[in-house]
Amino acid sequence: MHNGEIMTDWEIFCEDVPWFLSKDAKVSIAKESPGFAFSSEVELQLPLLTKLLRCSSVTRIYISGIEHDLLSWDSLDGYRMGWLTLAPNRVTDKTELVGLHEQLLACFGGVIERFNEPEDTWLLNTNGFLTRKEASNDATFIEDYDWAFEDEGVQIPIDPNEFYCVLREANGNTTICHKKTGEIILFAADHSFDHITPMKGCPEYTLYDITGSENFITWVESIAQQWLDKIA
Repeated sequence: MHNGEIMTDWEIFCEDVPWFLSKDAKVSIAKESPGFAFSSEVELQLPLLTKLLRCSSVTRIYISGIEHDLLSWDSLDGYRMGWLTLAPNRVTDKTELVGLHEQLLACFGGVIERFNEPEDTWLLNTNGFLTRKEASNDATFIEDYDWAFEDEGVQIPIDPNEFYCVLREANGNTTICHKKTGEIILFAADHSFDHITPMKGCPEYTLYDITGSENFITWVESIAQQWLDKIA
């Protein structure tokens, strides 16, 4: 409620994330809301994510001419929460992604902002969950931390060129995915997580395995389940 009137999901988003829009941004809201057209492979491999997306209220929003979808849910605590996502992206570029990720982008463009988000999910304080823009970054930034491995007398155990980014925290912690196998690894130079363990031979505050989420499917599904657990 705001001044006795029920707020729209977009109004709730703007109130919770007032810094998102630039002063000169032009916003228009479509009259019809799109649904999701998942491929059979996406539905089969990512059932929790497809369930989460399908139970959302979708608002198509144009921000300075760019299509976005605002996905909203009722939380267990009685408030609206959700994701601002990019519209599905069916245009492929030269970025090499694991196959299922590429299929997913054809029906879901990835998350660029959240509102009224829970504080105990892996998306807290992050940018670019599964977006093509984030995926355009490889993992060669890890080479800037080769000193941490040298101090321990070991080498970086992966080829950073074979991985791309799927999620980045504001503090620089980054989740990366292998372009072919879908292996998921977390680089975390600053963290207090209890769901990760250092990769074999790696020093603390470098590369980690995520417990129970060692590949693209299990990682995405874990995040989807975290949000499903918060929905009324």
